[in-house]
Amino acid sequence: MRLRLFGVIGWMVAGVVHAQSVERPVPFDTAGRVQSITPRFVSRFRVGEPWRVTGDFVEARLYARSEGGFVLVVQRPDGALERTVLSDGERSSLASAVSQSLAAVGGVATTTEGANILSQPAGGAFTRNMTLAGATIWGPSMAILVGDAPGSVAAYLATVGASFFAGSGIARSTSISRAQNHLATDGMLRGGILGDALAYVVSGENPSARGAAVARMGGSMLATGLGLSAGRDLSDGEAHGATWGSTYAGALTAGAIGMAGGWKESGNRGPTAGVMAAILAGYPFGLQWVRRSRYSITAGDVGAIQTASLIGVVGAATALADGSDERLVAGALTGGVIAGSIIGARALAKPFDLTESQSTQLNLGALAGGLIGLALPTMAQANDLRAYTTATAIGASIGMGVTVNLLRLREGPMVGGSNAQARVRLTPWNAVHLVGGAQRPGDPSPRRASLLSVQFR
Repeated sequence: MRLRLFGVIGWMVAGVVHAQSVERPVPFDTAGRVQSITPRFVSRFRVGEPWRVTGDFVEARLYARSEGGFVLVVQRPDGALERTVLSDGERSSLASAVSQSLAAVGGVATTTEGANILSQPAGGAFTRNMTLAGATIWGPSMAILVGDAPGSVAAYLATVGASFFAGSGIARSTSISRAQNHLATDGMLRGGILGDALAYVVSGENPSARGAAVARMGGSMLATGLGLSAGRDLSDGEAHGATWGSTYAGALTAGAIGMAGGWKESGNRGPTAGVMAAILAGYPFGLQWVRRSRYSITAGDVGAIQTASLIGVVGAATALADGSDERLVAGALTGGVIAGSIIGARALAKPFDLTESQSTQLNLGALAGGLIGLALPTMAQANDLRAYTTATAIGASIGMGVTVNLLRLREGPMVGGSNAQARVRLTPWNAVHLVGGAQRPGDPSPRRASLLSVQFR
């Protein structure tokens, strides 16, 4: 009897274990980019049938079941989870609908670091940045407007405090995404710079201190508000792409004016207005670049491209001798920006979907490599500036490449196409094998060393 009882219990346990179901997350779209859907995503991309989730919800995710089929898990505001089983055909229809919505509106770049679609909350960072803007831009401007010493100090302190409470209040009353925080923070700084430029264009070489303060503070606050509004339905990649487009357009315009000899020692109000117009026009240009790209562009990708462009500028400076013509300088530096951005897009943004933390590590790797490169001419006490720029550019490039290899980055998906599986391996230390010439007496074959290899599979 006892043996029979143990046998029945064992059969029941085995049946329970056998009936276990394993679920793994799967993307909603055919390109594998959308890992979850939020109400903001549904509104932005106008997802229709067969999407049937109604009412308030926080997030929806899709899972493949080990016994076949799929399950849609919807999280409600009260924490409840609703599970709906989908057939293979229903999941295929949903994937087609989501992919068509992305193609019609413009794809959204997602990353493995917080892939919850458009952008993660960033209210705390927004409050911090508002306080910093109050301390560095709005507070000093308000102090200038007040004028007298005791009043100006009081105005500065009050403005900094008010900036904190204003930022905190905005963050509490509405959800601030990382995209909104990025555009608003960019507006705090860029709007202030544009305000100063506007004061110069309107008033000439010596605008009044109070007039410049009003323009600076007004431009900064206006751009902050516009950034909050514009970033509401943007992904992190779109927000960073818009600001990079603004910077890129402004740099190219300034370079083009320089190549035409438009910059003078004084009286540059016209060229300054032209650069301002290019900076403003660059925002939609950068946004469309991200949306219409054939490959996914993340915020980390944009950061890596910016660093590559800076390396390109430093590298272009190696071709400039002391006393070079100003037009040649402008042309070389502009070419460096273009070449660096193209290389960064091809080598980093296209094959990889970089997270912001990975981009930060790449930037630090470039900085570390540049410092090591700069140490060499410094130790040799070189007298030519080109030796310093050459060593810095080479060191930064190698440092960035080595960091790519150390991070073991995974390739990102192509929009509307298949992935090319590529592995980049950079081994600059193999250059020591080439010291002393390409071939020595007695060597059976020419001396070779692999510095860079790219494998496709």
